[in-house]
Amino acid sequence: MRTTCCKLNRFRASFCFAVLDDVSSVLGSKMHQRATETIQQNLETEARLKMEAVVVRKRLEQDITELEITLEGVNKARAETEKTLKQCQQEVGDLETLLEEEQKSKFDSLFLIR
Repeated sequence: MRTTCCKLNRFRASFCFAVLDDVSSVLGSKMHQRATETIQQNLETEARLKMEAVVVRKRLEQDITELEITLEGVNKARAETEKTLKQCQQEVGDLETLLEEEQKSKFDSLFLIR
């Protein structure tokens, strides 16, 4: 009876270990599968975000190019405006000189007539 009991206990122990091994393997497999799925999702998210970043970068580069072109046009217009302003200032200076000469001439002629 003792031998049968020992054999039975050994059988129960080996059966329990086998069941535990199977449970561990199933759980491990599920955990492995979940980890793999999570990694795959992370990779897909990363790839999507990289593509979005590339699109945003290209759009920003286009915006920068357009702004540079606009700035170049504005700088040319500013230079032309400054050139025109200098010409106007020169013209005003010339007209002021002419006015002073005319006023002096009229003043002199008024005093010479008397």
